[in-house]
Amino acid sequence: MAKFPEICPYAYAYVFWRKSLINKEHFYDENSLRKINISEEASLIIEDHLDYFSEQIVSLQMKNQHCIDTRILFWIIKKIVIQFSGNFFNAWLEIAGKRSKEISTPSWNEVNKMRDRSFPNVALKYNFVENSSSSSIEYHYLENEEVLAYKYVCPYQHESAKRNIYTMKSYKNQLKHIVF
Repeated sequence: MAKFPEICPYAYAYVFWRKSLINKEHFYDENSLRKINISEEASLIIEDHLDYFSEQIVSLQMKNQHCIDTRILFWIIKKIVIQFSGNFFNAWLEIAGKRSKEISTPSWNEVNKMRDRSFPNVALKYNFVENSSSSSIEYHYLENEEVLAYKYVCPYQHESAKRNIYTMKSYKNQLKHIVF
């Protein structure tokens, strides 16, 4: 059996971040290899968290305005998703060096712990002026000060290594043991 090729830690982090983020085995359309648009076709790993935030925001809007301002709702949800996605990628990057060398992935239990650590700590202040169409929202979050700058060496950064990629055989069957 051929030796499994070395995995670039950045590629490892990206592939498994993306797979776990959208909770899918493949993050592309198998027929056309078209990338999936996260906002339209995928269920995010934090969907339950987002549902909770949405319910809280809608409840607050109904209490104060007696209607729902979807622009505010979507703005908040997008801010949370963007911040979570960055934090979650950093969590994957943190383990990528060791795991890419071991050719292993964490269990779903470990991935869920990474998810929980990556969810942003946010505070919202919603200002609604009665008898007016104006409102404002303040979004505050705690930055993760523990984020380290990971500097890995990608084994495929040189031209000769890049050319060798095109001659590689498929390792799809051998990858089954590292799919979670």
